[in-house]
Amino acid sequence: MTGYITEGQIFIDRQLHNKQIYPPINVLPSLSRLMKKAIEKNREDHAPVSNQLYANYAAAKDTAAMKAVIGEEVIFI
Repeated sequence: MTGYITEGQIFIDRQLHNKQIYPPINVLPSLSRLMKKAIEKNREDHAPVSNQLYANYAAAKDTAAMKAVIGEEVIFI
C-alpha cells in the first residue's frame, strides 16, 4: 500500500476559469499514475505521440506568453 488514494493529480487553473474555459484543467502539471500502464495497448506509438503532444502544447503556451510581451509581428517573421 502506497498511501495514495487517487489515480493522479488534476490541477485546476484560475486563469482558465477567468477565461471561462471549462473545465479549467491545466494539463501540463496534471499527471496520471495509470497512463504508463494504459498506453501502448492498442498502438506502439502512444508514448511518443503523447510526449510530442505535451511538448507542442507547452511550446504553444510559451509562444502565447511571448506574444503578449513582444507582439505577434516579431514572433511570426
